Amino acid sequence: MTTKHVTIEDLEKEFGRLTFGGLLRAHRLSEEESQVSMAKQLGLSKQNLNDMENGRRLPSLRKAVSIARKIGQLERLLVQLVLQDQIDRENLKYKVSIDANPKNRKAS
Repeated sequence: MTTKHVTIEDLEKEFGRLTFGGLLRAHRLSEEESQVSMAKQLGLSKQNLNDMENGRRLPSLRKAVSIARKIGQLERLLVQLVLQDQIDRENLKYKVSIDANPKNRKAS
């Protein structure tokens, strides 16, 4: 059995532009959870979750990692989406790519 590595680009080709909030909402709906239930699972208020799903609020990178772990998503994916959403909010023309390979880290 082989596992295909799915990238944000693959998902966007199929479903359109992907955002942190859009992914969070899609996950919640696919799990048939209410905002109240998912907010409780994530340790957020319902309003905070609603703001994230609608793009009015972005989590810190640490919170994005925590959310990824709690909902079983790739940490790298959620961090990349948060960073891309921040860049897009500033109308900067950059594309974020995350390399999660710790071998590439250099000591500072």
